[in-house]
Amino acid sequence: MNKIFLRCLFAGSLIFTLDSRAIEDKKFSIENMEYLGAFKFSNKEFGQSSMNFASGKMALSEDGKSMFVVGHAQQMMIGEFKIPPLIKSNQLSEIAQVDEFKQGFVDVLGKLKKENTQKISGIHGLLEYQNKLIVNGARYYDASATTKHTSFVVEDADNLESSAVHGFYSLEGGAHASGWISPIPTGLTDKLGGTHIAGFASNIPINSRLSIGPSAFSFNLIDLLKSEPGTVKTNGLLDFSLDHPLSNDAYNKTKTNFLWVELSAAIYGFIVPNTSTYAVFGKSGGHKSGIGYKITQDDGQLCPGPCAKEANDNVNYYWLFDVNELINVKQGNEPPYLPRPYEYGIFYSSFENNFDMKTPNSKLISGATFDFNNNILYLMVGGVKRSTRYENTPIVLAYKIKSFLPD
Repeated sequence: MNKIFLRCLFAGSLIFTLDSRAIEDKKFSIENMEYLGAFKFSNKEFGQSSMNFASGKMALSEDGKSMFVVGHAQQMMIGEFKIPPLIKSNQLSEIAQVDEFKQGFVDVLGKLKKENTQKISGIHGLLEYQNKLIVNGARYYDASATTKHTSFVVEDADNLESSAVHGFYSLEGGAHASGWISPIPTGLTDKLGGTHIAGFASNIPINSRLSIGPSAFSFNLIDLLKSEPGTVKTNGLLDFSLDHPLSNDAYNKTKTNFLWVELSAAIYGFIVPNTSTYAVFGKSGGHKSGIGYKITQDDGQLCPGPCAKEANDNVNYYWLFDVNELINVKQGNEPPYLPRPYEYGIFYSSFENNFDMKTPNSKLISGATFDFNNNILYLMVGGVKRSTRYENTPIVLAYKIKSFLPD
């Protein structure tokens, strides 16, 4: 096992760094992020849904002026809103609010009701490309692990309501690749074997069909867009399984597992421009108190499945991998379950102590997207309590990736 040591980043924050490899000059660190500001959402309906209890998966439009987002988690509809001005504050009362949508929520998944024979129910990744919206999704509970469908395409992203929708496509990585989609920088496409990365993790039930750690599968997006629904070739660059998980102590029985546990979830991964880093952001829990199954937590709450023994032991998290190791996997020199993050730890948001609601787990990352033209990472976190228990809307935090400039 690699020895793990701790080092302070800033007050109250810890990073976990593997000491088995030196950090190169072009490796990204969480220190290279600068808070730019935030915005929030109205609780009213936009089209057929709202941002209350939003799934939060999102994608930047190609012009960088708007975002596509998945609304209420039980409805899984997609809408589009214009990005309001970023206000650099950590007070909810001071940041801008999205009160109107460019396109109200539309049930685009419902347009494939006839084709949805494998019961894809959750949307876990979005990407706009050449005015098409590529959507990744998965069946929530697939005990037999037989679902192959992962993707569909909205032909006209500017008109979600009337656009044709084509699907389903099956990325070869299956459910392991059914989450986020992010572009591969042009200088790395040949080395990684594709134009884009699709990734996911054990974020939903049935671990045997999922990657037990953040994954990365390269593929050529044109193979999906220029073909009839069918199988799309992928290359496994980073992938884990029950036999080869990122960490073996899933329930943190040792109380020393700060890497990946049963409650860890990877939400979005991307290669940081002009670096050799594949960065993944998400959430985790039970690192301090341990994890139980269907237990009663310290606040009296009965859990329906795995949960932290202490109700407040849930945090936002990040994992940083060396792209050179992914290249090594692509070249066949090592298996995709061998790479380990060179840096990982708790991600402290600028709103850590400034939410309207004090309910545990109310501030966790639910979605993310990256603006490659302006080096801005957008993170969606919940939730802002409104007047009733049925109203709970997220906020979006924006961070500049700094210190890395083209040669």
